[in-house]
Amino acid sequence: MPKILVVDDDPAGQRLIKYMLTPEGYEVITASNGILGLQMATQQSPDLVVLDIMLPGLDGFEVCRRLREGSNTENISIVMLSGKSQETDRDTGLKMGADAYLIKPVDRQELIDTVNKLVHERIGVVKQRQGNIVTLIGARGGVGTSTISTNVSIALADKGYSTLLVDLSPSFSILADMMGLTVEHSAAGLFKGTGGVISPSLIKELIVDHPSGVKLLWADVFPEEYGSMTRENVDQLMQETGNLSKFVIVDVPASPSDHAVAALTAADIVVLVVGAAKESLERIDTSVTRLSRFGVNRTNMKLILVDRSGNVNNRTVSSVSGLPVLGFVHYCDSECAEAEAKNTPVILSSPLSKIAEDINIIATEISKFE
Repeated sequence: MPKILVVDDDPAGQRLIKYMLTPEGYEVITASNGILGLQMATQQSPDLVVLDIMLPGLDGFEVCRRLREGSNTENISIVMLSGKSQETDRDTGLKMGADAYLIKPVDRQELIDTVNKLVHERIGVVKQRQGNIVTLIGARGGVGTSTISTNVSIALADKGYSTLLVDLSPSFSILADMMGLTVEHSAAGLFKGTGGVISPSLIKELIVDHPSGVKLLWADVFPEEYGSMTRENVDQLMQETGNLSKFVIVDVPASPSDHAVAALTAADIVVLVVGAAKESLERIDTSVTRLSRFGVNRTNMKLILVDRSGNVNNRTVSSVSGLPVLGFVHYCDSECAEAEAKNTPVILSSPLSKIAEDINIIATEISKFE
């Protein structure tokens, strides 16, 4: 049931909107001021907000602006209601990001038609993405996140899944080298001369094929291109790549930039790659809190534990700090170094190794989210 948030300080106005929309199959929730409306939009993820302009404290224009700037509220449809019929007010509302501007007293059928159109468009966009986005991030640096991203992608491709590996580690991108691929163009150039709109055909032109079946989209960022990797652009990139493969594996740096945060909030699964040592596990709560502040839903978070020492005995633990463990990785420096020297992922250079076995187990777990 699509959810509608009505932000109006007039109880009678709230009841009227609820009376109009509930028979149309909508769940209607209400907030009596702008601050509460912002909180409810963040926490309950409505499909659409019906927003009165004249509110105590924050007015509707400011609430609309903040919704559009929020990483997990920016795509919510917004219908503004106002007693002001001047063209300048309407223009201001639309400029702030409203999808529609209706004049009070609102006509019932006009409101229903407007809400139906916007909700159906939004649901259509959500359903359009057929793939699963899995974003990997190291809870601390140096735990082999890029190695795991690359090898899990190859394991998924080996299981018959179309897999796109997206490298979002600007200035330190190593995935192409790890895979022995030559990449000439970065995804950072996608948005130049396109008016901010990209298409699957443009993305496909930048994708490089690996013999394993994995496709690589490289997003190393040169200084002159950094400005194009905005959160909005990466949001669009994630939406489009989600239509190109069954699984999109995204590798982001341990210190998230705006575009890395976009990849994290767009993900169906966010995997924290964490050292299996006790001192690393004790920092998981801090990492989870940090990601939550960026707008990442805790219920989407999973763990991969990396054992570099070989001394971790309890490899059967199923969760840490309430987060499911997808698997352990026995990180063997010698095998990984040999793979790096060959520019060949370790799962291919040492297919019978313990790390290859671990990677295959993790890929199987990820494939269950199909």
